Amino acid sequence: MLKKKSQLHLVIAPFVGIDDFAFKKRKRYGTIFIDLLTGGILDFLPNRNKDSVKNWLIGHPEIQLITRDRAQAYKSAAEEASPKIKQVGDRWHILQHLFEVVKKTVKSIVPPKWRPPGQAVKNGSPSRSLPKRLQPLEENEDKVWKRIQYAQRLRKEGKSITAIAKQIGVSRNTVYTDLAVTSKPSRKRTSMFDRYLPLIRSMIADGSKGDDIEAACRKAGFDGHRNTLNYMIADERRDIRNKKPQTLNLHQAIIRILWDKSIQNHKKAFKSLHPKLLEAFPSLMEISRFIQSFRRLFEEKHSSGLRKWLIEHQQSSFTHFQTFINGIRGDIKAVYYAITLPWSNGITEGTINKLKNIKRMMYGRAGIKVLLNRLRFSI
Repeated sequence: MLKKKSQLHLVIAPFVGIDDFAFKKRKRYGTIFIDLLTGGILDFLPNRNKDSVKNWLIGHPEIQLITRDRAQAYKSAAEEASPKIKQVGDRWHILQHLFEVVKKTVKSIVPPKWRPPGQAVKNGSPSRSLPKRLQPLEENEDKVWKRIQYAQRLRKEGKSITAIAKQIGVSRNTVYTDLAVTSKPSRKRTSMFDRYLPLIRSMIADGSKGDDIEAACRKAGFDGHRNTLNYMIADERRDIRNKKPQTLNLHQAIIRILWDKSIQNHKKAFKSLHPKLLEAFPSLMEISRFIQSFRRLFEEKHSSGLRKWLIEHQQSSFTHFQTFINGIRGDIKAVYYAITLPWSNGITEGTINKLKNIKRMMYGRAGIKVLLNRLRFSI
């Protein structure tokens, strides 16, 4: 009897989660339907086409609400199947979109290598004596920067994107990326040990030896290899010898401050990175207000909050934020329900994650029907 009731409940499920998943070496995709009340699998389709999803929804007129990500195919399918179906956007995907927009905006404002004001360079640019391990990196940076400048010069001369791509020998997407660059890009990756650089600099200035610097860094939490520390010490001493002005790569640190909910005072946190950071880039506080006000919508859940937020930020000066706002307007009902209703696509995403784990356990050799049966009947 329990089995029949469970099956009957799955058939008449009014609240359904929809998402796609990849199978067979990521060359094919499928669509899965999950009962949001029980977490059970309702059905799956071997594709993610709009017409297939629409026909499935038409065949299940009892469905009142669906949760989904930002996929346009699922949005259009539900609208055409029945205008009465409430579509709830997934909060995680909405905030992920915002996070990507924040990263692009910060990188468009703050240069990859920022030199704080007041650091004059004597006798022109300082001589750079880089270690051998970093010389190829610098050469690659120069090569990429020359290509970017060449692409931008060709574009100003009226050449098309296709013509530029053929002349330089790169893809069209690379040309689009090069045309959007405003300053020389940096290929140097940030290190998890960069936070020990201020301590190393101060001890080098005091004349401390390598063993003493290591002991102080270990006490402060450094758990890397001594060779890593030796490279950091050598680089700092080389910079001092060359009298190289201090340049800061703050992208990751700024993004972390903006996105970390535990940091209440962003102004204070920015000043801790550098006292003159906000003087050089005051728009960082505008970005902070944009993020906090949008996140507050999900916490307060006011029915009129989204409309007021859109009106307040419709004149945002940042291009990427305007793109984000336009995306919200284009799917405003789903975003509104994501803010005001308790439903989310979390159960569906969790089911797909289980499906991927089972696939890995079977070394990727099982077909989709076997995987779904194992997922259905696993304890």
